This record gives sequence, structure tokens and C-alpha cells, in this order.
Amino acid sequence: MTTVVVIVLQNLRDIFAHYQLRHPTIMGNQNHRHT
Repeated sequence: MTTVVVIVLQNLRDIFAHYQLRHPTIMGNQNHRHT
């Protein structure tokens, strides 16, 4: 993988995680645990 791809994947992961925290009901309650 190139560095650009890794950075994009990390950014998408962070955005998805942030979106999932703000809207947990959209993705379902499968990741409802708060560690």
C-alpha cells in the first residue's frame, strides 16, 4: 500500500468512528459497548 492509501483509510476510519459515536442508532446496537 502507498502512504496516501493508508492515510485515507485512517481518515475514513476516524470519520466513521466519530459518526458512529454521534449516531449509534443508525449502525445498530451491535457496537453499543463503551470501553
